[in-house]
Order: sequence, then structure tokens, then C-alpha cells
Amino acid sequence: MKRVAVIGLGRFGQHLARKLVEAGLEVLAIDREDRCVAVASSFVSLALAMDATDRELLAREGLGRVDIAYITLRDFRSAALIASALKELGVALVIARAVSTEEARLLRRLGADETVLPEVAFAEQLAERFCRPRE
Repeated sequence: MKRVAVIGLGRFGQHLARKLVEAGLEVLAIDREDRCVAVASSFVSLALAMDATDRELLAREGLGRVDIAYITLRDFRSAALIASALKELGVALVIARAVSTEEARLLRRLGADETVLPEVAFAEQLAERFCRPRE
């Protein structure tokens, strides 16, 4: 079973974690806010309240053993620090949320293997859905 981490448990991170659990993956959820962790703890394998920008904490909590890490934070600085630390710890696939194409480019240079711009992805999905010829 793949083990994944979701770092950042706002709306986007909560939904992502829930979908990953529904897909049968083991999910480790991390956020600084106790209330976000409390919500996620009801459906993920393990939920931790911690500062994920602290590389030593990430190492201590075994983040180097996850297969995929999703960084869903909007804060570029934190996302960049976390992406870099996760790659140093040996995470094979780090996927980070970005809020602009420039942030996406920089996050990839700093360690993220892939980036996602949720608003762009959703707009593309909607356009494709409604522009397809109806059968």
C-alpha cells in the first residue's frame, strides 16, 4: 500500500486527504493548527500537529518513508522549505500547490517534482467538460 503525506489541511488539503483515503492509500496528515488536525484525525491513518518547515521534525516523524508528499499550503516560503526538506529526506515524489506559474517554476527548482495550480486545473477541467461535443 502506498503511504502518502498531505501537508496543509485547509479545505484543499482536507479534500485531497479524504479522496486519497477513499482510494485506499495510507495517509499521514500534517498541519500547524490543532483544529485542522482534529478533523483529519477522524479519517486518516495518522494526523500530526506540527511545523512541517522544521526538517528535523519531518525526519523524526518518518516523512522520508512516504512514497508521495502533497504540499497543499498557499504560503510559498513554507512550501519551498518543506519541498526542499522532503527531497533531502528521500521522498520520491513531492507535489506542491502553487498560486502562480512563477511560484510553480520556483517550487520545481527548489525540490518539488510536480506542481499544481488548483484554479487553473479546475478551469481546464470545466472547459474540457463543457466544450466536448455531446453524443
